[in-house]
Amino acid sequence: KEMMSGESLMVPDLVYYPTSHDFGYVLEDDTYQTTFEIWNGGTGTLTWNLGIVHTWISPFPTSGSSTGEHDTVTVTIDTTGLTPGSYSGFVSISANDGGGVQYFNVYCEVNSRQNVPSTPSGPAAGTAGVPYEYRTTAIDSDGDEVQVRFDWDGSYSSWSPLASSGTTFITNHAWSTPGTYHVKAQAKDEHGASSRWSSALTATIIGS
Repeated sequence: KEMMSGESLMVPDLVYYPTSHDFGYVLEDDTYQTTFEIWNGGTGTLTWNLGIVHTWISPFPTSGSSTGEHDTVTVTIDTTGLTPGSYSGFVSISANDGGGVQYFNVYCEVNSRQNVPSTPSGPAAGTAGVPYEYRTTAIDSDGDEVQVRFDWDGSYSSWSPLASSGTTFITNHAWSTPGTYHVKAQAKDEHGASSRWSSALTATIIGS
């Protein structure tokens, strides 16, 4: 069909941004989300469709159209069943602009959940105002460096410096008032993955 004088050809053009996302370190058995935008950088109406290639990557919505407005796509990754390690994948993008298939690329490093440190050991009885030594051991299943903090049943210690997996961490604490306290420990690896709190050691503190 010949174009009449003054007619213009409507040519859509797929544009999307960003073109990739690196989630960095993520925990196994969890979900994370990011977004990107798709729009028509040309004329006419752009229609687009997304292809789901990897079972652990889910985009929504999976189709749309644009005459220039930006459509937001949410991309969810689900690390359930993924063993620790590096992963890369993509969402395929096809449109009616004749530009062929394009891709939104996804990267992540799956990290094991941090092991719960050992139940703190130390005196189960003492006197108010007297410092006592308590210790706990933290092991990371990936061999990452770890750090710990203690819950003194009313206050928390600062996070310790990072140390090798398997390190026994030792600290001192004094309670200012008599009472029964429950001492727990929590571990965190070098990538920020935290554990649950350990079981508690009960310490009975009397007056001086």
